[in-house]
Amino acid sequence: KSADGKIGMPVRGIMEVAGPSGIGKSTMIYSLAGLTACHLETNISLCDIENHFDQAYAFPIFDATGFKGDLTIEAGSVDAKQLESQLKTLKAGNNLVGILDSIGGVAPVADLEGGLEDANMGRRAKLVGRWANLAVHTQQQLMEKTGKPSILFVTNHIHQGYRLNCFLLSKSIVTGKQTEEHTSELQSL
Repeated sequence: KSADGKIGMPVRGIMEVAGPSGIGKSTMIYSLAGLTACHLETNISLCDIENHFDQAYAFPIFDATGFKGDLTIEAGSVDAKQLESQLKTLKAGNNLVGILDSIGGVAPVADLEGGLEDANMGRRAKLVGRWANLAVHTQQQLMEKTGKPSILFVTNHIHQGYRLNCFLLSKSIVTGKQTEEHTSELQSL
């Protein structure tokens, strides 16, 4: 809630929605992206790393938000190429809303081509960190060029016992199953 009593979210930077598999992270992201793109009168860029985008499922969500723009699905033979394609699309200035689904699915080429003994989690962090830095820089340039803010929505998986550390993201939403304890906390608010 802002100082003037308005409820909403900041439309700038990168917003992460994290939670266990099947909890509705992609659905939430599609809804937020559709609403934001509708408000900004812009298009959406989708980087579907996990290759699970289903038009029959997603388009009714976008329609329900009032989104009537174009959805660009980024192509690339490897994840790094998809991320680069999304950055190029965003730089063009026609897509002020982006979706990266999911950070957890990003696999550097060296990890895909190497054996199990060659796995290195630092490669993924480096690749995603570089993408985030370039994305934020691109957003700043777009703000100067268009006068409109831009936002990138990303999903991430969390597992039981995992502590979420947002070292590169500006906003974070953690999703989870509602428990009786959470229900009574919400009712008391």
